[in-house]
Amino acid sequence: MMSINETDNGNEQEGISPYQMFLMYIRSPKTVKEYTDKFNKFFNFLINNLGETEFNMDDTETKYFIFYNKAKNNINWLNSCLHKYIQFQKNRVNEKKLSGATFANYFKAIKKFCYANELEVKWDRILIGAPIKNRAAKDRPYKIDEIKKIMKYGDRRIKFIVLIMATSGMRIEGFEYLRYGNIMPIERDGKVVAAKIKIYEGDPEEYNSFITPETFFAIQDWMNYRKKYGENINENSYIVRDLWDTTSREGSARGFATCPKKLEYKSIISILNRALWSQGLRTKLSPGKHRHPFQAAHGFRKFFFSQCQLGGMSILDCNKLTNHSNGINDSYYKPTDEDLLKSYLKVVDHLTIEEEYKLEKKLAILGDKQNENETLIKIKLLEKDDEIKIMKEQINKMNQKFEKFDQVFSMIQQNPLLAQIKPEVLTAV
Repeated sequence: MMSINETDNGNEQEGISPYQMFLMYIRSPKTVKEYTDKFNKFFNFLINNLGETEFNMDDTETKYFIFYNKAKNNINWLNSCLHKYIQFQKNRVNEKKLSGATFANYFKAIKKFCYANELEVKWDRILIGAPIKNRAAKDRPYKIDEIKKIMKYGDRRIKFIVLIMATSGMRIEGFEYLRYGNIMPIERDGKVVAAKIKIYEGDPEEYNSFITPETFFAIQDWMNYRKKYGENINENSYIVRDLWDTTSREGSARGFATCPKKLEYKSIISILNRALWSQGLRTKLSPGKHRHPFQAAHGFRKFFFSQCQLGGMSILDCNKLTNHSNGINDSYYKPTDEDLLKSYLKVVDHLTIEEEYKLEKKLAILGDKQNENETLIKIKLLEKDDEIKIMKEQINKMNQKFEKFDQVFSMIQQNPLLAQIKPEVLTAV
């Protein structure tokens, strides 16, 4: 058998293992995780269902190399494995354990590996019997009451984790990239009205969205809590970290307050799943059912999209804030961050979970109306003051005229001959 560095798939790949070549054709680290996870499921199928025990090893490079070598030397073996794997997944679709839309995801990684390593597979023929994709998944978004229940779970990290996903539409994988410096508050008249969030920073899929004031202050509370126990918080601090013993600054077996460890997204999923089961939002499925009514993490993304639509946000802006494609409109629709912020601010109330923040907003609106009313009253009073001033001036003028008439009358009484003279002449004397 050839060594890993002696792969026989072209001069361009000399010295590059099949696994590394596979990775070179994937742009995003997030996609690398998704593809390697799906490929591992394929390896498990080969081991457990087809008896290909040589893939039962921990050495990733060697495992992929063995697969490449067997496929290169015997393409019929590869085709046979793929046909059997397709049938296996089709059976899962028929048993309602897998959706038609998800079916294709199990083969994307294998197709990418074959393309990267020049393994010629006639995919159009192999996948000709693939299940038809469902037009829309049947799982629903979270309800606000369900989100409130999850946020009451004992782990203090759950609140901001849930709020970030629910109010920005970010996927749970985004937490692996999310640092404190990626959260930027936006103020209007001295108040935080939203915060900009940079998602997948440094990745080809990097994009911006927004979070509500409620979410921003939940993050602030968490970061202040960490700072209180001695952690040096800066813009590079990851938002989600491990827990520590709060009874001692030196920490314990749980971790050290001053030495934060970033959590992988799988650990965050575990936190979320524990919260769901603990709060009674996940129960054992009844016989014949294979899916819960909402997805643990993706349900928050659906909540965001649904609430934005209900709040009147355009589908184009919804797609922009969730990093979905707008199709051909991507070439023409280029909103600025300010444009998207204006659109987002219209739906903040729909995305706000706790009543206290909604009440605060209502009180602010009432306060604004009260200020407007007070301003109107002041304007009316000023107008009245002006009217009174004008009336006083008119009265003064009339009084002056009366005084002059009195003078004329006195003059005529003293000298009746003056009655022959016009009053205007006498007043001018």
